[in-house]
Amino acid sequence: MLTAQLYGKTISGKTIAEIKRKASRIANGFQKAFDCMKVTDQGIGLECTFWRYNRKSPNNTIVFGKWQ
Repeated sequence: MLTAQLYGKTISGKTIAEIKRKASRIANGFQKAFDCMKVTDQGIGLECTFWRYNRKSPNNTIVFGKWQ
């Protein structure tokens, strides 16, 4: 089971895709220029960080990026 930390919230899921999907729902509410999520899997000792860079379009809306 994977767990992630994003904006003080803990997310859990079985796959990275599931974690990214859940994280996007949380991060979209903050509308920041970038988002940072730390993912861990205690079972295999995985620790990694995903970033998502967002940009503001000319009509002043946020265009959300992809988790990398």
